[in-house]
Amino acid sequence: TALELAAGTPRPDLILLDVEMPGATGFDVCRVLKAEGNTADIPVIFLTSKAEGDAQLEGLEIGAVDYVLKPANAGVLKMRIGLHLGLANRQQVLERAVAERTVQLDKTRTELIRRLARVMELHESSAVGNRIMRLWQYAKLISQAAGAKQAICDMMMKAAPLHDIGKLGVPAEILRKRERLSVPDWEQVKRHPKLGADI
Repeated sequence: TALELAAGTPRPDLILLDVEMPGATGFDVCRVLKAEGNTADIPVIFLTSKAEGDAQLEGLEIGAVDYVLKPANAGVLKMRIGLHLGLANRQQVLERAVAERTVQLDKTRTELIRRLARVMELHESSAVGNRIMRLWQYAKLISQAAGAKQAICDMMMKAAPLHDIGKLGVPAEILRKRERLSVPDWEQVKRHPKLGADI
């Protein structure tokens, strides 16, 4: 069927759809196309002999990009097809650029978290630093076991190493003490959650 062809490979760059067809109308077919993820973004141009404004408005409301009256002038139709193919191509280029930029930003954010974790490692001690990096993996494993979506698992993994980032505001000599902390020292340590929130 036409719908199967539209969803197949290669996918059409644009669909010319007659409103008046035997059986389902062009409007019905367009609604199905726009409801399916793999065909929703294919531009649809309606061809029809109906000049009523309501019919044209309905076609545009359900997702068509243009409405051409029959009998259509071949030159005008070709120009409109070229226009909408160009717009669709520019949209795809923009979407690819945004996707690539998003990936790059995510890599940069991950690297920043790694470096902050390393700073915390040096500020406290190598043993604590190793614990921080282990938390990175534990957070991901726990969120996966809980059935969280992949995006949530990734977010939890990246956020985990920063849970104690407020300790950067606590003097390193206090954090590295082996003996029991004095009351003033303990008060300093207790400030780290608020310091982390401020950061």
